[in-house]
Amino acid sequence: FAKNLTNNALLSFNKIIAVSNYTKSLIPHLKLSNVLVIPNGFNVETSLNNKSIHTIVKDIENPILITVGNVTERKGQLNVIKALPLLKEKYPKIHYHIVGIPTIQQDLEKVATKLNVAEHITFHGLVTEQKKQQLLQDSTIFVMLSTKTITGDVEGFGIAIIEANAFGIPAIGSKNTGIVDAINNGVSGKLVNPKNKEAILNAVTEISNNYNNYAS
Repeated sequence: FAKNLTNNALLSFNKIIAVSNYTKSLIPHLKLSNVLVIPNGFNVETSLNNKSIHTIVKDIENPILITVGNVTERKGQLNVIKALPLLKEKYPKIHYHIVGIPTIQQDLEKVATKLNVAEHITFHGLVTEQKKQQLLQDSTIFVMLSTKTITGDVEGFGIAIIEANAFGIPAIGSKNTGIVDAINNGVSGKLVNPKNKEAILNAVTEISNNYNNYAS
């Protein structure tokens, strides 16, 4: 019912703005010719503490991962946690910071404990803008391994990735989502299958080994 309601609504508009080419690709069945793609953005001058950008020396041998966003199935924090056992084999001191509304935090904590990676994870919950910026600056790689949910909920773009890039933080994100429009693969980060642990490890290694190129 909700899908039909949405389709009927889309057919009634003079112009439709999609935040990514992926989002636009979700409605080809409607055969619309009035869809324009305009990616999300943010104001760098008012959003970032420019004096501190790029001033922190990164310990690339001990990656610090971070995800900023609602702690949900769609945002993909679970995919990162499931990859941590493999990641910590190569990077014993790796740490993962999870920032955002703790919607399914308790479920993720149980998985982390079962996988013996709980000590490699910090849940921060909601934080101030200043605290968020500090956590981003202290991190090595931004990670958003978003997943399409059973209800069809998807990642439309990935504005948090663009913000992390503004701090000089490269990103790892999911293929087949709107994140594809937010990451210049091989330049500002890497696109991976969010369920492929080896691919995630390879992306972390690739970025760490060539950090100055990805962070510039």
